[in-house]
Amino acid sequence: MGFYSATIYAVEGYADTLRQEVADLGIQVMNVEPSGARTDWSGRSSKKVEPTIKDYAKFSNDIESVPDSVTSAPGDPQKIAQVIYNQVTNEKILPKHLPLGQFAYQGGITNLENLTTEIKSRQSISMSTDD
Repeated sequence: MGFYSATIYAVEGYADTLRQEVADLGIQVMNVEPSGARTDWSGRSSKKVEPTIKDYAKFSNDIESVPDSVTSAPGDPQKIAQVIYNQVTNEKILPKHLPLGQFAYQGGITNLENLTTEIKSRQSISMSTDD
């Protein structure tokens, strides 16, 4: 899943930069960050691959269970689409990030809190590199 997560992270970084580049043109860029939704994103497009290295067996088994969890995910695709539509048609100023669903919301908050704690814990090291 690293490549999948890295791709999403790259898109987020690109959108953050693009937002700054097009702001003077009156163009807004919003990162939509949905939790799992009941779709078939991992169904037909995924195929079972037998791990050739025994250490990868657990990961392979975890990936095999993804299609089952996707069909029972809490996110309602129609509600997600409606919220996105409402944001882009009814709001004058779009959010930079729009987490949708409990997992996305709580995961984002937890990630930012952990990152803030880590950065603050190294303040003296960070500041020591300036003249």
